[in-house]
Amino acid sequence: RTFAAVESTVEETRRLEQQGSTVIEASQRVATRVDDVTRAAIEHAGQARELVRKTGEMVRLARDASEKVEVALQLRNLEAARAEVMQSLRNLEKRAPAPEQFEEANTALVVLAKT
Repeated sequence: RTFAAVESTVEETRRLEQQGSTVIEASQRVATRVDDVTRAAIEHAGQARELVRKTGEMVRLARDASEKVEVALQLRNLEAARAEVMQSLRNLEKRAPAPEQFEEANTALVVLAKT
């Protein structure tokens, strides 16, 4: 009977050792997977930082472009107003300009001053 109990204990020990080995292998696989996920998360965080940096750069470029467009539009409007004043002044240089031509010149000067 003692011999049977010892054999039973030895068998139970082997079974527990096998289960322990299985648990160790599963734990190692989990640890490897955690390492992989951690590396991927670190990589994604780096990519996210790069995207934030690029987005900030794009915002700055868009703002600069918008300012340049605004300046170009102001210059175009100013040039158009100046051309209108010059045309009005040429009309006044003619012999006997009409009163409407004086009004056009005054209007053109007001537009130029406001531009």
